[in-house]
Amino acid sequence: MRKRTEYRTKKEIKELKKKQKEEEYGANKSDWKYKMIFTTKKPSKKLKNLCKQLRTILRPEALFDNENDFIKESELDKFTTQMNVSHYFFVKQEQKDIFINFFDKKHSKSFLYKVIEYTDNFKVYPNEIYKEKPLVSFKGLEGEEKISFESLFYGSNTKKFRRILLITREKQILYIRHYLYKVANDISNYIISLNEIGPRLTLELQ
Repeated sequence: MRKRTEYRTKKEIKELKKKQKEEEYGANKSDWKYKMIFTTKKPSKKLKNLCKQLRTILRPEALFDNENDFIKESELDKFTTQMNVSHYFFVKQEQKDIFINFFDKKHSKSFLYKVIEYTDNFKVYPNEIYKEKPLVSFKGLEGEEKISFESLFYGSNTKKFRRILLITREKQILYIRHYLYKVANDISNYIISLNEIGPRLTLELQ
């Protein structure tokens, strides 16, 4: 008896391949929570600094400094799945231009940005302030981009945070500012202060 042929839509085939891929990698999306920053094999000093500072912003969920263990761009998806990474960034330089590719694995989305401004005003603080994720304020983000950035910082503690991250979109431009949050009590009043601790980034969506 001839075996019956099963017909599937393109969407069903895509989902099946995706499921097989995740099973091959041992993936379980509920375990994906870490973040990673990657760059090219021989990055410039500027790229190295930017990557280290991005890892600091993403603490405490940013994994180890991977700059000495080069991974091919084509193998990043498999590697990050094995490491339970939910989001990762690939930073590269083409001549004088720097690009940041942001991958949201949980929603299978990616966004490419060109760095318009990178001000290395990064300030080093004790590890204590990085024990909690930053509190993030979004303005102007919409659609898939907003969903991906919200998932990147999902679970921020609104009571114990020590840092604030402002992410603002104006047309195609994305502004990212990173602040240290302090509250001082002078007996009669609480004094709240924000000190920019860098890096200062301005990105253009490609």
